[in-house]
Amino acid sequence: MENFGSQFLHERDSRLHITDEVEHEKTRKENKDEKTSQKPAEKISDWLEVIERTHMGHRDDPRVLDRIKKYYHNEHTIKPEDVPESYFENQRKLAREQGHGDIEITDEMREQLTEVLIKDQDSTLDNWVEYLSSTDSDSFPTWAKY
Repeated sequence: MENFGSQFLHERDSRLHITDEVEHEKTRKENKDEKTSQKPAEKISDWLEVIERTHMGHRDDPRVLDRIKKYYHNEHTIKPEDVPESYFENQRKLAREQGHGDIEITDEMREQLTEVLIKDQDSTLDNWVEYLSSTDSDSFPTWAKY
């Protein structure tokens, strides 16, 4: 079946084909008078080709990998203002369970805990980006990596 992966992604997320990223690729192709389609799987397939070109096509340029990482950090890492209160409550609970008693989470501690959380998320995301854009993951199709 042609576009199996793209069709699969569309079935998993019926709005993927109308996201800004996918629409941007469609518009870019239209501006270059290239053939485009309104079919969701074909739009997603065109977009996946861009992902493959940008993520795997510049493996020898660490600057490109850094830009990709920054993009994903911006898109997927929690923002300081979005850290839920439940995260800090969990930190209190962990401290109590580790024998530190009932602790007060000060504003300074909130900032430090938030900074650690963000750095941890960025680090984990970096590991995935590095792996999924490396030759070690070439056996996986781009749609599966997405």
